[in-house]
Amino acid sequence: MPDILRFDFGPAGKAMEGYIKVTAADAYDAERGYGFTDCSLVTGRVREGMHGLEADFCIPLGTSFVVDVPGGTYLVSILLGDAAAPTCTTLRTNGERLVLYMRCTAAGQFVRETFTVDVWGEPLKLIFSGITPRVNAVDITHSS
Repeated sequence: MPDILRFDFGPAGKAMEGYIKVTAADAYDAERGYGFTDCSLVTGRVREGMHGLEADFCIPLGTSFVVDVPGGTYLVSILLGDAAAPTCTTLRTNGERLVLYMRCTAAGQFVRETFTVDVWGEPLKLIFSGITPRVNAVDITHSS
């Protein structure tokens, strides 16, 4: 596994340089090693006139994004927001640990939240919920 995995979420074109593109249709696949556990609960949007990671996003309503990683401690950084609408995201990790509760942004606001996740004998799992979750990007760095 590389020292850092970077995922660019949303339906717009190619991934940003150094990122892996993830769309709402990317179901978990063991061969690929990442994906959503239930794609029927995920949609994606593109905001015209925007560029970079903020230009598009996925809306995962009550599903998980799973990444196969070796056991250890990981630093996870997630970019949330939407250029055109307010958002509100709750996020749990492996073992249902609450890391973000109702993290809300105003229309046009983007925030990056960082937290650690311990992975032992299971994949790294990000479980999304909330009123209007949006995920633009996720960076996963192995820290131990």
